[in-house]
Amino acid sequence: MRAMLGGHVDTAGGLPATGGLLGLHRAGKVQVLAVCAEKRNSLFPNVPTMKEKGVDFILHSWRTFMVPKGTPQDRIDILVGALKKVVKNKSFKKLLKKMGERPVPIYGAALKKKIRSEHARFGAIFKSIGVGKK
Repeated sequence: MRAMLGGHVDTAGGLPATGGLLGLHRAGKVQVLAVCAEKRNSLFPNVPTMKEKGVDFILHSWRTFMVPKGTPQDRIDILVGALKKVVKNKSFKKLLKKMGERPVPIYGAALKKKIRSEHARFGAIFKSIGVGKK
């Protein structure tokens, strides 16, 4: 984003609220061309999704909690229980809505599966453009 604002690159990606994009957009410093989501973002209702623009690309903003391998299951259960309470909290939901985000809680095996799926998806994208391990 800084490189774009400085005139070094023509485009940039950003998160609606937490990445500063919303403020820059409202100040007229950036134009939002598309959102990388299944549906349009409530903060930018007139901005199409990438899919609407003809590009099948979705990028989620993740906030993931992980623990070291070998953490006792009872401790994991305590953390998951607390996170489930937070996701249901009205103030938390209000904050996320203000940021233009929706909670999509995923836990345990489902989270592991999602991480593996995203790793494979982005690995294929990187490979297709010639980015490899160094």
